[in-house]
Amino acid sequence: MAAMVGRDGLCGRGGADGPLRRRPGAGWRSLVAGLAIVLLLAVAEGRGSEQAVQRSVPRQVSALLELALDAVNRRSARDVAVLSVDLPDAFRWVETSGHPWRADALPIPGADSGPSGFLLVFHSYHTCESDGDHVYRVVVPNSGEWRIGPEIPETETFDLRIRDHMMNAVLSLQRKLLTVRDLVSLERARTGDRDGRIDYGILRLNEDYRLASLYDPGTGLPVPYAQAGGVVVFAPPAAERFQLAMEYSGSPNHSNGDFIHPDEAVLASYWYPNIARLPASLTLTATAPIGWTAVAQGEPGPTRINGDGTATTTWRNTIPVSYFTLDMGKYREFQRKWRGRTLYAYMLDPKASVAERTARDSLDRLEASLGFFESSFGPYPYSRYAIVETNGPFNGALEAYSFATFGPRTLPEYVPHELSHTWWGGLVPCTYTTSMWNEAFANYSDDLFQRSHDSGAVGQQAVQAGIARRRAERKRSETSYGNLPIVAVADTENEAENAVGYLKGAQVLRMLEDEIGQAPMIASMRAFAAGHRRGEAADWQEFESVAARTTGKDLHWFFDEWLTRPGAARLGIADVSAHRDGAEYQITGRIRQSGELYRLKLPIVATAKSGAVARIVLDVADRDTPFSITMSRAPDRIEIDPEAIVPLAVPAWTCSPKVAFTYEFP
Repeated sequence: MAAMVGRDGLCGRGGADGPLRRRPGAGWRSLVAGLAIVLLLAVAEGRGSEQAVQRSVPRQVSALLELALDAVNRRSARDVAVLSVDLPDAFRWVETSGHPWRADALPIPGADSGPSGFLLVFHSYHTCESDGDHVYRVVVPNSGEWRIGPEIPETETFDLRIRDHMMNAVLSLQRKLLTVRDLVSLERARTGDRDGRIDYGILRLNEDYRLASLYDPGTGLPVPYAQAGGVVVFAPPAAERFQLAMEYSGSPNHSNGDFIHPDEAVLASYWYPNIARLPASLTLTATAPIGWTAVAQGEPGPTRINGDGTATTTWRNTIPVSYFTLDMGKYREFQRKWRGRTLYAYMLDPKASVAERTARDSLDRLEASLGFFESSFGPYPYSRYAIVETNGPFNGALEAYSFATFGPRTLPEYVPHELSHTWWGGLVPCTYTTSMWNEAFANYSDDLFQRSHDSGAVGQQAVQAGIARRRAERKRSETSYGNLPIVAVADTENEAENAVGYLKGAQVLRMLEDEIGQAPMIASMRAFAAGHRRGEAADWQEFESVAARTTGKDLHWFFDEWLTRPGAARLGIADVSAHRDGAEYQITGRIRQSGELYRLKLPIVATAKSGAVARIVLDVADRDTPFSITMSRAPDRIEIDPEAIVPLAVPAWTCSPKVAFTYEFP
C-alpha cells in the first residue's frame, strides 16, 4: 500500500485493441482450470442453504450480546470487560477502533444449545490491510452467569490451512452484485489423534458477502456451517486434505474501499474466504460487464466474449499471497514491451490526451523502478505488470503484485512503492495480523530507488515529499511515534499504527543501511526474498536472521532497540560554540540523550550563510557525546538529522523540537 501517514488508499480482457498476449499454452491451461471451477461447483447449484445451522439463541446470550455491543460502540473497554471473565487486555481494540460495530451470536455446528455451543461475533466492514472481526467464546464461571470468554484471535487456524482457490466471479452491473463460486483446497497442519480438540474451523471474509452453500465436492454432501457477519464456522471433513465448494455473493459499496460503480469496480478487501489471512495460490475466472476489462493477479489466459457481450478471462497466480484483488472498469488500455515483458496502464480519465500522458509517465517510471528492483532484489516473477487507475473512493494505492490500483493524484509518484510490494508482500507475504513489516520495506525500497537512480524531477519530488512527511511526524507531538513498537502495529487504517509501520519502519531500515553499508543491505534483502519459503508469511525476525547471516554480524542489539521499543530516541543538541582557527572555523557541541539509551549514527549538518555545508555522522551511544565540525566559512546554524533519517523525539530537558534539533548562531 502506498506510503502515507493516516488513511491509506485501498485499494480483463485484452482491452479494445485485442486479447492479452502471454506465453503460449499457459493461458489455455489456466482457462481449462477455470472451467473446472464451474464443473466442480455445479454440485452446489440450486441446493440453497440447507446445510446452514439453525439454532435458537438462548436468552442469556442475547442479553449478554446486547450489553456488550452497547459498550463497544461507546468505546468503553471497561464496560465490556465487566461482562467478561478476567480478561484485562482482551478489549483494547474497543478504544482504538473507528468502526461502527454490529454483533451476532454464532451457533457452532454439532454443539449443543448451552453456552459452549455459541460464539459472540463483533463484526464490521474492514478495508484491506486493516483490523478484523472479533470472535469470543461464551463461558459460565462459578457465579453461574453467562460471560464473554477468551477471544479466538484471527491468527487461530484450528490446524487448517487454505492452500489454493479456484474462483469464478461474475459481476452484475445492473444489480451491483458480485457472485462468487470458490473451490477451496485445504489441508490440516497436523494429523493424528484429534481427541479432545475442537473440531471446527473458521473462515473469514467481509460482512458484505453472504454464504449460500457449502459442500464437500468429494462426497457431494453439504458441510454444516453458520455465519455471523463475515465469520463462518463450519464442520470440516475428517480427511488430511480436502476441498470445500462454496457460493456467496455481495454488493460492496463503501466510502473508503471496495465498491461497484457504473464505470468501475474495485474488490480488494476480504472478498474471498481466508484463514488467518495466510498465503494461497489462485485461479480466478472473472466475467466483466459489456465494454469492461477485468484485471486480476497472475498470468491471464485468452479472453472469451460471451453471447451476451460480457467478457470472461481466467487468471492463474501460482505464487501464494495473502491478498487478492480484482479490478474491472471501462479502461483505456496502453501497453509497451520491455525486456521480454508487457507493461500495461489501464486509465479511466475521459480525456484521451490526459490518459495518454499519465500512462506514458507512469510506464516510464515503472520501467526504471522495475529494472532497479530486479537488479537489487532478484527476478520479477511475472510476464506482465499493470498500472490500474481508479476514481475511488480510494486514497493512496494498493499493491496486487502483478499489478497495482492507483487512486487520484498518485500517478506516477507511487509506482515504485507499489511495485516493490511484488517482493515485499508478494514473494515474501505479509498477513497484517501481527505487523506491517512489508510497508516499511516498500517505503525503504522506494527511497532507495530515488537515492540510487537518476529519476529526474518526479524522483526528486518524491525524495523531498518523504523527508517532509518524516519531519512532520517528528514535530507532530512531544512523544514522536507514541507508545507503539514497530513489532506491534498491523492496522493501516489506524493513524498512529500507520505512522509507526510506514515511516518509523522505513527509517529503521535506512539506519540499518547506514550501520552495515548499502551493498550489504541490498544483499540481505535479496537473500531474504530468495530464501523465504514460498507460501508462508514472514515477519521481522526472519529478516533479522538473514541480515545477520549475510553480514556475519550480530545485529540483535539493533533490532531489539528499534523494533521492540515504542517511541523514538530522545536526544538534542547542546553546548554549541564556534571559534575561528586561522582560515577555518571550529564548531563544538554535545549530543545529550534522555530516557532509554539508543545506539545510533546521527547526521549533523552545519550551514553557513554563503551556502557552504559541512556534514559529519556521529556515533551516539551514551548520555553525553561530544562532536566537532570544521568549516571554511562562519557557521550560521547547526541541525541534527535534517533529512529525518533517525526516529527522534524531543529530550526531557526541552519541549521544543527547534531547540532540541537546531542551533542558530547569534
